[in-house]
Amino acid sequence: MRIALIDDEASVRETVGIILRHHFTEVQIAEANSVAQGVSIVNDFKPDLVFLDIEMGDGTGFDLLTRLDNVSFPVVFVTAHDHYAIKAIKFSALDYILKPADPEEIVKAVKKAAGAMAKDHHAQHDFLRKHANDEHFDRIVLSDQSNVYLVKLEDIISCKAEDNYTQFMLNDGRELMISRTLKYYDELLRTQGFVRVHQSYLINLHHLDRFDKREGGELVMKNGSLIPVASRRKEVVMEALRHYKAW
Repeated sequence: MRIALIDDEASVRETVGIILRHHFTEVQIAEANSVAQGVSIVNDFKPDLVFLDIEMGDGTGFDLLTRLDNVSFPVVFVTAHDHYAIKAIKFSALDYILKPADPEEIVKAVKKAAGAMAKDHHAQHDFLRKHANDEHFDRIVLSDQSNVYLVKLEDIISCKAEDNYTQFMLNDGRELMISRTLKYYDELLRTQGFVRVHQSYLINLHHLDRFDKREGGELVMKNGSLIPVASRRKEVVMEALRHYKAW
């Protein structure tokens, strides 16, 4: 596997490189300390995976992606901060690691990327390039084992926990099984009109028809689906409805 480390901190590149060489004996590594050098490295080295800093002396990791003609590889961002940037990365379904880099997270990211190499990453990178500075999002990128989907938030009816996966129920009848936990999407979507109503369910208030409070409580969605409400979440649902503003 060919991996490019693009970061203006030499200590970060050194640390990540040591971890990679220790855990992956076949790895080939190229390094760059700027956006300009990173573009050159990517074009010449043709990496299978890139670890990319967000803020560098001559620009950002997003600038680097914009300057590339073809982004056909997974990207793992390595960053110390920037709340909005991390939010954009999450909505684009790309991976990130917080500095100081944790060895376990680095190894996990490489293994995850290895399984994603056959995917088309253009939709993810294009989304990120366009929305890197946004605070609010109207779309999310979801990827399963076979496909990458660009989904409007208004088309998501609900999300259901399935072990370490999340099943998305969409307005057109599709059901997408995504390999991230419901907790992950709860934290990501709670400011976008979504409410955690049960240990196993997250709903989009935009698709709620009514809250039937009889016999323990149940949500009736506009498509007719029924979703249980945990007793300890009833007040949370009522509070969300009191403050809900339609799109």
